[in-house]
Amino acid sequence: MSEFTERYNEWLEEGKMPYLPVEELKPLYLYKLHARNASYGVWHPERKVFVISRFKFVDNFLCSEVHWDMSNHFGTAKPLKELEKTPFTLQDLDDRSRKVKEYLNTYDKIRCEECGRYKNEWKRHEEWCSERTKI
Repeated sequence: MSEFTERYNEWLEEGKMPYLPVEELKPLYLYKLHARNASYGVWHPERKVFVISRFKFVDNFLCSEVHWDMSNHFGTAKPLKELEKTPFTLQDLDDRSRKVKEYLNTYDKIRCEECGRYKNEWKRHEEWCSERTKI
């Protein structure tokens, strides 16, 4: 049994959410996340962060979420599952390339018919959308 499997089983018994440690993450891979501002992120190994697409009010931009183990105060992302190798380079992530944002926005997302924006798992989109259409 691997160390991660043992830890996973311990976390389940303790009622904690299991996640992948930094040492098991692969550079430039897409991960399913439990994070403050996103459900998916690309691992940036040099900065030890996930590059995410964030929606805030009417803006959509790339930003970072720190791996949970990297900081007691700023760690906000727990990677739950490795999904796929992305076509990007570290330079694409550092430049906050539009193609990275588009990739993250369309990955496993559903576009809302009313407002045209992508629904994110972490947000109650229906409430936000209905409030926005009233304005």
